[in-house]
Amino acid sequence: MPTAKTYLKKLGLAHAVCLEENSSDFINRISREYALYVLDSRAIPSFTDGLKYVQRMALWVLRNRAEQVKTVALTGQMMMEELYVHGDKSCNDAISLLAAPYCNNVTLITPRATFGTRKSPVKGIGAARYTYVQRSPFAQKVLYQDLDIVPMTENHDGSNMIPVTFFPILPLVLLNGVKGIATGWSTNILPRKLEDLVKATQEAIATGKVTTKLMPYYEKYNADIKEIEKNKYAICGKLKIKNTSTVVITELPPGMAIESFRGKLIDLQENGCITSWTDDSTDDINITIKMRRTDIAPHTVDSLTELFKLKIVETERIVVIKGDTVKQYDSAEELVEDWVKWRLELYETRYQYLLRREQEKSIYWLSVLACHEGASRIKPVPHIVAEIENKAELKAHITKLIKKSETPLDEDVVERIANIPVYRWTIEGYNAVVGKLEECEKNMDHYESLIASKAKRKAEFKKEVGAIL
Repeated sequence: MPTAKTYLKKLGLAHAVCLEENSSDFINRISREYALYVLDSRAIPSFTDGLKYVQRMALWVLRNRAEQVKTVALTGQMMMEELYVHGDKSCNDAISLLAAPYCNNVTLITPRATFGTRKSPVKGIGAARYTYVQRSPFAQKVLYQDLDIVPMTENHDGSNMIPVTFFPILPLVLLNGVKGIATGWSTNILPRKLEDLVKATQEAIATGKVTTKLMPYYEKYNADIKEIEKNKYAICGKLKIKNTSTVVITELPPGMAIESFRGKLIDLQENGCITSWTDDSTDDINITIKMRRTDIAPHTVDSLTELFKLKIVETERIVVIKGDTVKQYDSAEELVEDWVKWRLELYETRYQYLLRREQEKSIYWLSVLACHEGASRIKPVPHIVAEIENKAELKAHITKLIKKSETPLDEDVVERIANIPVYRWTIEGYNAVVGKLEECEKNMDHYESLIASKAKRKAEFKKEVGAIL
């Protein structure tokens, strides 16, 4: 019976590797890989930075751009750089929702134009060709931390490098809320108040535990929120009984567009439950409803809330991508505790990187110092720099001085020193080099002490989190 290798040879693939894997294992493996790809790329946020793929790419492009840019232009740049391949509309929508003030407690992108209103949080967002976005101060402070050490990977075709995750200093997945559904999983994470999230993170840094309940919170809405059972919340708009025939609605549940609510009022009027209604809402909700006295008399505020469908019930499912798997948390507090453990480990990585960078700086300044001071039978650079005829001769002289000083020799350092202007080879220049070396030594001592002490790293972490408010 012909073997797999025989068939491969006939196909001109004699050097191909034939995997020893039965069909069931193969199907399970590739199905799992595809499911994780879909979850990670479109549906489920990351545990680490709280973002979905398209959001991360938009924020990555904006990281070094201070000026505002058209939403459609940002989408175009992402597609041009092969950072997103699922169509311009979905990309425009994702960027717009990141900047929409009534869809977020704190926007990660600053909106410049029409990005929804209290009356129309999502449908009121302007077309991408008419709106502008800009890197936000909040993202600069919280999200764009430690960009030098974020893990990078290739994009889909290897033409660009992209971040696997950002390293924020808050568990952002809990800040603005997120929904998603895909293969086998769905997530429904409710938003939390920034101040509460900061306090919970600081508590987890200090004790490893979060003892205060992190209740959902909507920054732009004056909604009443109650936990009716574990991870299940009743979220209500607000109304008041003005008199025996009048009810005034002052708040709708978060995310409910006023057009949708007007449709409910029309149905109630047609059914005879109310006699009339007037919508005077602008930036605030102000809807006056008239009812017959006999109809309003038996009602309380709670029963009217039910009648006008101002109550929604949300069941929270905290599902995130963590590494190469999907993780579900029982509570927001548990996620914060786990997130702080992960983030704290990265502080050691940060200071090891900063220490290496400072060591590289010190090698440069030690090399410059050697050139200022000279050595036995080798003149210092300030004494000969004006006499040397070409750059190659100057580099050879610099190399001799560095070797003589026993400072590690680096060709890039030699090149940099050779490019120092003649006017900087002075006493003032020498003193500046000494100052730079002292600064390097001070920084290296600081980083080494932080690397050696977990308590100091915790204190630094807690300080940075506290500075957010």
